[in-house]
Amino acid sequence: MTQKEYKRRHDKVAKIVHWKLCKKYELEKKFKWYEHVPLGCVKNDKMKLLWDINVQCDHVVEARRPDIILVNKKSKVCG
Repeated sequence: MTQKEYKRRHDKVAKIVHWKLCKKYELEKKFKWYEHVPLGCVKNDKMKLLWDINVQCDHVVEARRPDIILVNKKSKVCG
């Protein structure tokens, strides 16, 4: 499998995970998972969901662009 195909397949699975997290935490999403297009940042008063965004670090980190970051605004915990 080429890198391009691998990335496309990986992003399709991550898109479904993103849609399910949006549904669980009542964030903006399309009604059907296959119509959903993940935005860089989706948030409400409780949660923030980041998609494919560089993370600012104090020191050099090679893999600083995770697919999905879920931030609980109240407890300020990321997962």
